Amino acid sequence: MISLSRKFCILLAINILSGCSAMQASQSPDPVISTTQPIQVVVPSQLDMLMQYYEVLQEKTEPELVQEFNTVKKNFMHNNSDGNRIRYILLLSLPNANFRNISDALSLLIEWPQDEQQLTSMAIFRKLLTQLLTEQQHLTSTVRNFSEKLKAAEGDSEKLQKKVDDIKDMEKNLIRRESHSNMN
Repeated sequence: MISLSRKFCILLAINILSGCSAMQASQSPDPVISTTQPIQVVVPSQLDMLMQYYEVLQEKTEPELVQEFNTVKKNFMHNNSDGNRIRYILLLSLPNANFRNISDALSLLIEWPQDEQQLTSMAIFRKLLTQLLTEQQHLTSTVRNFSEKLKAAEGDSEKLQKKVDDIKDMEKNLIRRESHSNMN
């Protein structure tokens, strides 16, 4: 089972590798074209910036994360733009954060207004994140159910052990009575 943060790292690595191969292809010199071509500035995509933001979040301390969460939540409440929404979702889905809330993150993903002009990479990222969080929510529910069943089984086991101990005590008492009555 791959953790959510590991899947984000894999996604980031794939994105970087595809970007590097695209850059190499566009930067290969054409023997016919002059070498005095203007330098092209590569602008990071919205998805690249979100992956960088997620990496920065991983390095923050708990108080810094709480402050970031409060700021992003307030920004989202005032302006529910795509950028504010996804930052809020990423914070809500952070592992081991005290404000983590997968249900809210999923609701925000599912209720996201569909924009036909949205970049394909962002739409794919939303779909991937929705699937990951849905799977995580399902696994959390399954673990909770198994934990409850285990506690119930432990309770049953303790009850049975008490009955066994009571029966042993009764046998010991009977043996003592018989040995005491045989002595008299």
